[in-house]
Amino acid sequence: MVRTIALSLMLAVMIFLIPTAQAVDAPLKFAEAQPAEIKGTFSLILFDSAWGGGIQRIAILDAEQDDVIIEPYVPVDEYRIIRHLPAADAYRQALAFLSLAPDFWSSQLTRISDARGTLLGYEVRPLFFRLTYGKPDVLDVNYRLKGNTIYMHIRLIDEVDRRIRGVDY
Repeated sequence: MVRTIALSLMLAVMIFLIPTAQAVDAPLKFAEAQPAEIKGTFSLILFDSAWGGGIQRIAILDAEQDDVIIEPYVPVDEYRIIRHLPAADAYRQALAFLSLAPDFWSSQLTRISDARGTLLGYEVRPLFFRLTYGKPDVLDVNYRLKGNTIYMHIRLIDEVDRRIRGVDY
């Protein structure tokens, strides 16, 4: 009886804990970056949601030298990818794309790397005039590394989303 309980407990641990341990995502690192450090060849991901009047947009420079793909977790008609761009062209096109947003003020460049510090790409985020939305950064972007894919979830921060909707909750 004790042996049966012990075997059942071991089986339960194998079924429930081992897959959970394998499903843990590797952490990503984010750090402020300067345009001069962008080198190499990139796939440029340009995301622009129809929601938000053009302010829900972001550009990602996905390093092509690695085996990791950055993919927006959004409908395919809300982004496009331009592949095989030299660093300077990718960054220039990212800035041109972001500057089309109404009330665009500036941009923020962030380096995305894995836990070992290997470069995976750059995020180029738009910043807006504070008077328009209450703060310059209106996006809530979450990244999740699963296998060789980084999934991005992009949305407006709640405060700005409520302001656009005209909802007070």
